[in-house]
Amino acid sequence: RLRRVVGDHRRFVGRRLWLGSDGDGLARFEAGEWRLFTQADGLPSDTIRSVARVPSGGLEGELWVGTWGGHVARLAGERFIELPTPWPKPDNEAVSILLAGRDDTWISTRHHGLARWDGRAWHWTLPTPAEPTRAYAAIRDRDALWFSTANRGLARYRNGRWRYFQTDIGLPADDALYDMHLERSPDGRRVLWMGSNRHGLLRVDIRDPERPRLVHPRALPKRGFGTREGLAAFVHAVAHIEFNAIDLAWDAVYRFRGMPA
Repeated sequence: RLRRVVGDHRRFVGRRLWLGSDGDGLARFEAGEWRLFTQADGLPSDTIRSVARVPSGGLEGELWVGTWGGHVARLAGERFIELPTPWPKPDNEAVSILLAGRDDTWISTRHHGLARWDGRAWHWTLPTPAEPTRAYAAIRDRDALWFSTANRGLARYRNGRWRYFQTDIGLPADDALYDMHLERSPDGRRVLWMGSNRHGLLRVDIRDPERPRLVHPRALPKRGFGTREGLAAFVHAVAHIEFNAIDLAWDAVYRFRGMPA
């Protein structure tokens, strides 16, 4: 079972594909060949929860992985080195790398809140009622960070303060929000598209970060096939469908890699 599929472009060299699995380690496909990294190669766990390239002093940055057990490791050459991290690591903990930016990297643990890496040190404390205990995705827009949370709706981190938006803007009170995508339109709209557990696809206009607004489906602009926007939306939707098909194909290739061609 695959958890993450990440494309990785190497400057002057080409492309690599990283496949994070649920118990079989991390696989790399490059130049027509597979390379499997496991605990024997320094991974803290063979269950990979997230893969991201984190900016560092080099041109390409560093490849980081978050694993089951609450660990974070970086690739150094052909081995992984675990990074010292401050949060507890019970057996049922896990780490997801949410956002890797130039100035900071945000991660979410499963049970012990969020942490931020500023390039030199971790910033983490046990979560208080003012902080989210778990987040699934993060997006930076201007001077604000937006997080989809497990049980507190949409969280905004701005000027060192947290604020939550849920039933007050029409988001469901009993649902988790998952992956997010920010769409910017020429008229200034900045709409977060979010997946949810029970209520399908949700959209929130964050043009005014102090007053985000749930967007009703009927309020979305109509885009016919005769417009550039409509054609772009159609191609975008088809690309998502095709990417899912590619994802499933890579899963089959990796799962049955030992079978004859």
